[in-house]
Amino acid sequence: MPIFRRCIRFAENGWRVRRVNNGATADNPDAYANRGAEIWFEGRTQIERQKIILPNDRELVAQLTTRLGWPNSKGRLELEGKQAMRARGLSSPDRADAVLGAMTRAQTGGATFRRVGAEGEGDEDGEWRASMSPRGRILV
Repeated sequence: MPIFRRCIRFAENGWRVRRVNNGATADNPDAYANRGAEIWFEGRTQIERQKIILPNDRELVAQLTTRLGWPNSKGRLELEGKQAMRARGLSSPDRADAVLGAMTRAQTGGATFRRVGAEGEGDEDGEWRASMSPRGRILV
């Protein structure tokens, strides 16, 4: 089932779904070529700092570690395009996009969602965009 249809199905079942346009302008346009590059590079930083612990998922790890990135001619970080990835024999990193998107700091119309620890306590390290269940649990 295509991603867009899955998003619609989640929303129909009471989940809060916020789609991200990776080609949109980055929140920090001086550092990143677009929103997708910002999400990937900021996510990498959170993972490296061990702020996020990822599940032991071979496909996720493969997707996170095979996409290339570099500074463009304006000094902004950009990501390898999905078409270039296909030319290298790689599939679209949909799972990595979903996990990194759920980790992304965001403000949504004045409301924010806090990352919730295993015991349900609020985590004061920052606000995180995440897919929320109807009961308000974070899924990542």
